Amino acid sequence: MAFQAINIIATVPDNMNSPGPQTPDSTIQLKEEPTEAENQNQDIQVPETPVVATPKKRGRPKKTTTDEMAESDGSPTKKSKTPTPSKKSCGPIPTSLENATVTDRMILRMRDDEGRGWGDITKAWIDTTGINVGGSTLRMRYTTMKANFVSITNEDESRLLKAKKDVEDKFEQDKWHKIAESIKADGGMKYPHAALQKKFKELSKRIDAVAADE
Repeated sequence: MAFQAINIIATVPDNMNSPGPQTPDSTIQLKEEPTEAENQNQDIQVPETPVVATPKKRGRPKKTTTDEMAESDGSPTKKSKTPTPSKKSCGPIPTSLENATVTDRMILRMRDDEGRGWGDITKAWIDTTGINVGGSTLRMRYTTMKANFVSITNEDESRLLKAKKDVEDKFEQDKWHKIAESIKADGGMKYPHAALQKKFKELSKRIDAVAADE
């Protein structure tokens, strides 16, 4: 149990030192000393709560005019690209000069009249039509157009059939003649052309029959 110490402070009036009876003016003041528990409470210091700095939020980058326009349109922003020639079809090849397009006539003019190379013709075609083509595409188109535009008379049609037969017959004779010479040069016998043709057909049928059995 803690005891409180009381200091008594007496105030003695001046008349008490003088002889004679004491007057009732003397007063006594009491001053309480702090207790041990109060002294301990005064020694305890409450720690200050540290102040935590709140990190600042990064703001969004400022939008450019292009971004704002894209958002207003409701579509994402796309970078503009340099237009490239498309790979569309060149269209059907005309069967007559009357049916030829402007670009087909350009090919014929540049090749036949101006004698231009295929590199220049291809570049002019791409620049005019916007259609990308390979290196040999227009050359084959030109060849087919030239064949389509040629007209053969009825008299020359009969000559065509006769000339083809004559050339093939002559080629057939020359072929077996060279075959016979090749057999003899290899150390074999000399055979007539007809005999070699007949034997070749027999051998061909025999080989086909063996292949069918397998």
